Amino acid sequence: MQKLKYWLLLLLSLFILVVALRVFFTQSTSDAIRQGEFRVDSNEEISRVRLQDHTGNIVFLEKTNEGVWILNEEYLANMPAIRDLLSTLRRMDVRRPVSLDRSEFVKEHLNSEGIRVEVYAVRYRIRLPGNIRWLPRNKKIRDFLVGADLETGEGTYMQGMHAQIPFEIYLPGVRSGIREVFIPKEYIWRDPLVLSLAPGQIKVIELRCRNKPHESFSIYFDSEQEYRLYDRYDQPPAEVLIREERLERYINAFLRLHYERMLPLSSGTPPEDIFSDEAFMEMEILDADGRKTTLAFYKRFPPKDGSLVSEKRPFDPNRFYLRINDGDFALAKYYVFQPVMRPLSWFTE
Repeated sequence: MQKLKYWLLLLLSLFILVVALRVFFTQSTSDAIRQGEFRVDSNEEISRVRLQDHTGNIVFLEKTNEGVWILNEEYLANMPAIRDLLSTLRRMDVRRPVSLDRSEFVKEHLNSEGIRVEVYAVRYRIRLPGNIRWLPRNKKIRDFLVGADLETGEGTYMQGMHAQIPFEIYLPGVRSGIREVFIPKEYIWRDPLVLSLAPGQIKVIELRCRNKPHESFSIYFDSEQEYRLYDRYDQPPAEVLIREERLERYINAFLRLHYERMLPLSSGTPPEDIFSDEAFMEMEILDADGRKTTLAFYKRFPPKDGSLVSEKRPFDPNRFYLRINDGDFALAKYYVFQPVMRPLSWFTE
């Protein structure tokens, strides 16, 4: 009889423990969803996102009143990356709390190596009937840590900054982790657009060919339809030699110039596979607002991909390095920039 009572009490205790744990974790999961520690409601007008990793890298993204996203108060932001970030913030969901046997390990990982994500949305101090809103301000609505992707690759560890329990977060319909969406590396978030200028927005174009100085030239714009072409000695070529249709085509080629990707941690240091430290071509563009943009073009060694084209060329025939305003280096494609890399003789052939 005593044994029966003992086993009954043991089973009852185990049952109560299981129920308590289930209620605890269910409540924790519900709290995470209810408190909105992670996912952002689709109705929220996200205005700022701040990302910071454990090494001090910071990315600050802010939406202007005109609806333009700015990176670190200096650069235009990469809109595909912004759209991916906003979509992830609005769609990600809680799968489950991290199991007890891994909870402490995951918490330590998040505290030491996690990426802190702070999300701000527009709030109004005064709201009146008829959707009348006055005095906007930015209010922090989310603050959480993003850790490593799960070992299975089907989610990511996250924890609210002021919470005690880490969670497994996933993106419905996506069988991969989402940590890479929050990486605070500036080169990832910079807009690859270099120039977008219509003829009426350009005042001066100067091109210098280092290897062939006689092919250098400059173009001065008196108006959208009136411009003057000069050689490197500031002498205009004979008008009968100028091919107007080519000159017009050249001037219209500045509408969409973009690089492929910014080099990580460049800091103006030439890449290891640069063909020569001296630019083979330099360009200076002055726009109608007085902004000056300088571009320097550098050849790079061919990629070691084993292709016959690469092996037979002393330099890469498809891509080159571009340096913008004496800043970082970017990788760019010839076919994108070729329309503006014309020599003087191209206008008179």
